[in-house]
Amino acid sequence: MKNEIMYDGITGIRDDLVLQAENYQFSKKNHDKRHKKIWMKWGIMAACVCLAIGLGIFGIGRGAKPGDTAGSGSGGHESGSVFMSYAGPVFPLNALSDTTGITAVRNTDFDFASYETKMKYYEVDGEQTGYQDYETESLVTDRYFLNNTTDEDIVLTASYPFAGTFSNGYKWMPTISVDDSIIETSLYAGRFSGGFYSAHGLDTDKTDRSNIKSAGEWTEFQALLEDGSYIADAYAEYPQLNQNVIVYKLSNIAYDGLDETATNPTLGMEFNVISSDTRILSYGSTGGRRDVETGEFQQCYHIPEENERGYGMDRYLIVLGEDITVPEIQGYRDGGCEEGEEIEGVTADVVRFETTLGEIVWKLLIEERELSYFEEEQIDVASDEMLFGSVAELMYDYGILSDNVAERYEWGSLEDMWTETYNMQRVMYINFDVVIPANGSVRVDADMKKDASFDFVGAGTDRNGYDMVTRLGSTLEFSEQTASVSNTQFIEIIYQNFGFDLEKGITQVELDVNEPHYYMEVRKVN
Repeated sequence: MKNEIMYDGITGIRDDLVLQAENYQFSKKNHDKRHKKIWMKWGIMAACVCLAIGLGIFGIGRGAKPGDTAGSGSGGHESGSVFMSYAGPVFPLNALSDTTGITAVRNTDFDFASYETKMKYYEVDGEQTGYQDYETESLVTDRYFLNNTTDEDIVLTASYPFAGTFSNGYKWMPTISVDDSIIETSLYAGRFSGGFYSAHGLDTDKTDRSNIKSAGEWTEFQALLEDGSYIADAYAEYPQLNQNVIVYKLSNIAYDGLDETATNPTLGMEFNVISSDTRILSYGSTGGRRDVETGEFQQCYHIPEENERGYGMDRYLIVLGEDITVPEIQGYRDGGCEEGEEIEGVTADVVRFETTLGEIVWKLLIEERELSYFEEEQIDVASDEMLFGSVAELMYDYGILSDNVAERYEWGSLEDMWTETYNMQRVMYINFDVVIPANGSVRVDADMKKDASFDFVGAGTDRNGYDMVTRLGSTLEFSEQTASVSNTQFIEIIYQNFGFDLEKGITQVELDVNEPHYYMEVRKVN
C-alpha cells in the first residue's frame, strides 16, 4: 500500500560547523540558564496549539461571618464547566530527602489583581490611541511553613513541581524564596504529560496517534504522578543517540528560473530504500512520497528566492540503518513534485558522510537553530542539554527510535521533533536545599503566575478556571492546609468547592488534606 503524506518545514542553518561529539550523557539537571531567544518552526505550529479537554467542576461557596475562615469545601456544587484548554493545577511542595521530624503548614493564595482593567496605548499614523484590557492570570503565592520537631538541624532537598512547556515556562516558572530571600534553584523536566488521538477525532480510532492531546483534567496528572515513576524518570539520565547514521547534505540548491510555468520551483530527491529496517529522517524537507511496498522514496525541498526565508540553507536526509540507493535530483514546477511536472534547471551539490545520530541532531537542532520569531521577552528556561535530551526522549517514546512509532512522527522530520519537544506540556521540577533549624521552622514561598483554564468558543468564554491539588506527588506530612483569594473586587466566583463567600467576606478557607482536588471558576466583574 502506498503511504503518502505532505508536510512543512523550512528553517535556516549554517554550513560551517560540524560538531565532533561522541556519546552524549547529559543529566536532566538544567545547568545553563543563558538568556537567549529560541527558533520555532512555522510548519506545524498550528498542530501544536491543541484543544485539550479540561475539567472545570466547581461549586458555589456557603457563607459565614466576614473575616472568618470557612470549613473546607462548604456548599460544594456538583456541576460545572468542561474547559477546552486546561492549564493544570497548582501542585504541592515535595521532598526528595528524608522528611522524618518535619511537618508542613500550607496556604495557597490566588491573587486576582491582574483582572483590573487598564488602558493599553499604541500609535496609529503618529497619533496615540488605546483600548481597555485585563489579564486572566492569577498571581499565586504557594506558602509553606516547614517545622523541625527534632533537636538537630535538617537539610531538606525540596522539589517544587509546575505544569508548563519549554516555550512558555518563562511565564509560569515559580520563583522560590526562603524567609523572604530568593534562592538559586535547579530545573528538571519530565516527559510529555499528555497523549494522542486520531486524525479523525477524539472518539474514533484509539490506535491512531496523529494528533497531540495535552492533559485535559487533573485526574490525568493524578495518574501520571501518584506512583512516583514520573518524577523518578525526570531525575534520570537522558537516553543516548549514539546510533551510526548516513547523512546526505544538499547545498548550493539553485534554480535557473528559465521555465516560466514554475510557480513553486522544488527540488525532488529520489531514491530507493533497500531494507525494511532502514529509517529515514529529514531536515528542511517540505514534502515527499513513500511507497513502502516498492521502496521508492522521494523527499521534496522548496527552492526559495533570494529574498525569501530559507534562501541558501542546506537540507539534509539522514539514513538510520542500511544505506539507500544513490539519490537522484529532479526539479519540479511546484511543491507537489508530481509526475509530469518536471522542469530543467534545478541543481544542488550532494555530499554523503557518516556520523552519529546525536552529532547531527545536536548540530541541526541545538547548535545551529535560528533565533525565535516570536515574543521579544522570551528566554530559555531549559539548557541546550535539556532540550537535546528531551528530543531524544521523544524519539524513543514515539518517534523513529520507538518500537511503535506514532503516526505523527513516522516521517522523521527533525523540525517536528524540535518544535513539539519545545511546545509539549510537561511537569517540571524546581530543586533547592533548605536548612530547617532544630526545633524551629522556615518559610518557603513559591510565587508564580498561574494561567487560567478556559474555553475558546461558546457561552462560557468569559469564565476562567483555577485549581490545586493538596498532596499529589508530595512526601511531606501536612498538618494544615488553607487557601485564600486576594483582590477579589475584580472578579466573581461562579463555581467552586473551596467554600469562599466574597459577599460575606470569607476569603480564606481551611482545606481538608484528604480532599485531593480543589477548584474554582471566576468571571471578570465589569
